[in-house]
Amino acid sequence: MCADGLYGNSFDFCRSLEDNGEKFLVHIHSNLKVFTEKPQLGTQGKTCRGRPRLKAVPGSEAARVDRIVETVPEKDWERVSVRNSTSGKLLIDAWRKKVWLGKLFSMINWNNF
Repeated sequence: MCADGLYGNSFDFCRSLEDNGEKFLVHIHSNLKVFTEKPQLGTQGKTCRGRPRLKAVPGSEAARVDRIVETVPEKDWERVSVRNSTSGKLLIDAWRKKVWLGKLFSMINWNNF
């Protein structure tokens, strides 16, 4: 399944695809922040009432996707045929990396492409 940035930036949409075992390729905005290593969860600061909020503990910093991509060597990219289009095959240059989104209470592992 392929989707544009409207769907690609919808955490709930992507989560439902993953939960259903779908393989998917979605466009995301370049300023999306992700974790390249699984962040450790913990509580920080005082809470008033109710459950404490979970946050990434120091040491697990989220980074913008465009900044991560800038560091990928040319040799690591792969030309992939996504689908047929009216002008032939739609080809993209792809690179795969396991990442976690910033919604820490329900992280997605986007490594199933």
